This record gives sequence, C-alpha cells and structure tokens, in this order.
Amino acid sequence: MGIVTRPADPNVPTGADGVGPAVVLPRRADARSVDGPDPHGRPDPHGRSGPRPARRPDPRPARSLQRLQEAAIQLGAERGINGTTVDDIAEQAQVSKGTVYNNVSSKEELFTGAMVAGVDRLTAALAAAAADRPGPEAVRAVVVTLLARVTASADLARLFLAEAWRPGRPWHGQLQAARARAVGVLVDALRRCDPVTPDLGLAATAAFSAAFVVGLDLVSAGGEVTETQRQRATDQLLGLFAGLGLPAFVPAPPER
Repeated sequence: MGIVTRPADPNVPTGADGVGPAVVLPRRADARSVDGPDPHGRPDPHGRSGPRPARRPDPRPARSLQRLQEAAIQLGAERGINGTTVDDIAEQAQVSKGTVYNNVSSKEELFTGAMVAGVDRLTAALAAAAADRPGPEAVRAVVVTLLARVTASADLARLFLAEAWRPGRPWHGQLQAARARAVGVLVDALRRCDPVTPDLGLAATAAFSAAFVVGLDLVSAGGEVTETQRQRATDQLLGLFAGLGLPAFVPAPPER
C-alpha cells in the first residue's frame, strides 16, 4: 500500500523541510527587543526602559600600547634604537612578545608612534600654556613649559634629539612633521610680539632647540630640577636671543 500525500494547505506555513507544518514558539511574556522596549508596550520585568546602553570600549589595548611606548622610549634613550630589540621592550613592559605584535607590526612602527605621540603631547602642552596670553607672556610661557616637559621627560628628549635630524630613518618624516607642529606654537607666540618680520621660523627653531639642550643640561647636573632653575634658565635663554637682536625677543619699550 503506497503512501498518500495530502496537498499542502497554502494557509499553513511549512517547516524547513517544506513538508511539515512550521513550529512557531510562543513569545515569552517578558521578552523584549534588544533595541528598545517591548513593541507591545508591556513593562520590562527588570525595570529597564529605552534602548540598551552601548558597550563601552575596552581600555586595555590602549594601556598596553602606552606601556610598550614608554618601555621603548626608555630603552631607546639608554641603548639606542639599533641596540634595542622587541624582546627587550616586551621584557621591560612586562608583556609577552605576542602582545607587542598585537599592537604594532614592527619595532620601527612602535618607536615611530612612541616618539610622535610624545612630541604631540608636548605640542598640546605648549599651546595650552600660550593660549590667551599677550606676546611676551606667551613666549615666556612656551619656553618655561618646554623646559618643564624636557626635564620631566628626559628620555623622550634625548631620543628625539638623537633621531629627529637623521635622514634615512623610517620615522624621519613623521618626526620632522611633529617637530614643525611644536615649533609652530612658538612661531605663533613670537608673531604676537613681532607682526612685521616675514619669517620667524628660524628664530623659533633656534629657541626651541636651545631650550631642549638647556633642559637636558639641567637634568644631567643631577637632582630634581626646580621651578626656580627653570625660570632662571628661561631668563638666560630669552636674554640670549634678545642680545642677538631678534625683534621678537627684544622687550617692547615701556609706554610713557
């Protein structure tokens, strides 16, 4: 005896096999959309209302990269970049070598990012110090802040001076661009003092580089660098450039 197949009822949904009726599970009374409240207006049994909050980004990768950059700067200043390996950096940062390559693709990328990020933080600090100040006060604030940052981050300053003017290195272009952004803050401050001189870039570069070297000289003397030492060094730097006759550094004559 053969099997008799009934024709499918077009009003009844079929299952995945196309033959049997589809099984429709009843909606739970407390079910709600992940994008918002229950579409039928039923209250949430847990007292929630509105869409669910977005998941916060995981801060651990950023912290991991920061630790790696700090380790790279410290070792690079002590041993030189060529004398520092990825294994050295991983050991200093107390992470696995795999963690290094989860954050960067190479040692060169790590050092480039570390140095550029450090100089960009310096630039932000200089800009904040000069903001809303008249010309002479802005120039002084930039130099004082530059000295403070160099003495507080001597490893970064040493590595920057060693690498920024070395053509042919993988990070040369990015370091020069970062340096230009930092020097640009001093150019803007000098321009408030001297709106006439067409190009203040050379004066700003000289002052920026001199402050870097003076800051490192203060650190090399040993002991903690005090605010009094930074202010005295600023006076000497500004006096030096005023003595060279650079208009932006020469104090304006008092008003009568």
